[in-house]
Formats: sequence, structure tokens, C-alpha cells
Amino acid sequence: MRPPRFGPKPARTDIQRFRRNTRVFGKVSALSAGVKGENAKQKVEQVADLVLKKIPIDWRIGVDKMRLFKRSAEQAAMGKKHIGCLHCSERCNLAIGLLNSLKVPAWLAREIYFNQDKKKWEVHDYVETVVKGEVHTLVFHSLQNVLDSYAVFEGPFEDVAVVKAHAAKYKAFHFRGADSQQIGGVSHWKQFEQFTSRLRENPTKEIEKNKRRVQLMIKEGIIPEEVDYQIQN
Repeated sequence: MRPPRFGPKPARTDIQRFRRNTRVFGKVSALSAGVKGENAKQKVEQVADLVLKKIPIDWRIGVDKMRLFKRSAEQAAMGKKHIGCLHCSERCNLAIGLLNSLKVPAWLAREIYFNQDKKKWEVHDYVETVVKGEVHTLVFHSLQNVLDSYAVFEGPFEDVAVVKAHAAKYKAFHFRGADSQQIGGVSHWKQFEQFTSRLRENPTKEIEKNKRRVQLMIKEGIIPEEVDYQIQN
């Protein structure tokens, strides 16, 4: 029997075969039923509000490497569980699952760069979605002593101010996938470290993989053809 975390194996023609930690199952479907937005923009905003309620910040947790990249949308939908630093990964999983359940196209956009000041690789996850035929980016952000919040920006994630700032300061890499598993097979912290090691050794190879992955996502309908020209690849 397949573990409950993954649920039934998707059919070979099912778009969910490209997803792992954002697949839509019973808990995600049930949670999405409470979203009553009349249009895609309202649905994205209501989903973001719901995600903040299901995964609130508790800075005392810090960086939980045993949890990061692991919890699926289905697991996150089961109950309220606080999270610490790098909250964006799990929140994006749940947001993508909920939006896909609502038939709103959504996929993961990941920024990775080496922070020279801290001497470590850093990662930021975003959700790209489609509103009125245009790519929009959902950003979850939270600073200490600031209310936890989100923002929805017009355009792909490379156009978001914070991403531009990182790109200007560091050599930032931008990737897209149905979810984290599709970007280098990252489903836990050790795999993220392995991915950044490959990225450091051969960035061109990972960039080419990303180009092929984006084309596959367009072909399979994860990224709608109507917005493919807006995706920087």
C-alpha cells in the first residue's frame, strides 16, 4: 500500500504525476471548498489568507531542517501547525495544492543564491499563477515584529522587487517546477544540499534542465500556453 502521504498513484495521463508534495487529495479538496472567490484574483487572495491561518509563524522554531521541503499540501491541510524560518516552502506547497484544486493554474518558482555575507546557500519559494491571462506572483513574507502577510504581484517572480534585489547583489538562479520534487528531486534538506552542490559545480547543466522542465510544463498544461511568452526561460 502506498503511504497516505502520497495517496493513490496518478494515472499515466494525469497531470498530478508531475507533482509530489502539491498533489490534490481529500484534505486539500475539502479545505479548498471554503474558498468562494468569484474570480481568480479573489481565489488567490483567499487561498493566501487560508495558508497563513493553517501555517502561522513562530520564530522560536528557527530553521527546522527535519521538516523543510518535506510536508506536502495534504499534510499541511490536516491541521494548524506553526513554522519558523524558510516558511515559504511549505506555504507554497499548500497554496499550489489549493489553487490547483480550484482549477487555478499554479506552480512553484524557486530562487537560489549563495549569500556571500553569511557564507551559505539561501532559497526563497514563490507561487506563480494566472489571473486574467497574465502571470501573477504570490509572495509569502514575514519579518520579526511585523505582522505575517502576503502580496500578489503582477508579472513573473523575476519581476518582484525582492527577487530583483537578490539578483543584483548575488548570482541568483531561478527555477520553475510543478513543485519542489520536480526541481532537482528536492523533498528534504539533504537533497537540497545535494542540489546546491550540483548547482555550484555545473550551473549550466541545471539551467538547461530548467529550460527543458519549463517546456514540459507548458506541453503538459501545468503552465498554460496562453502565458508561456511571459515566462523568462
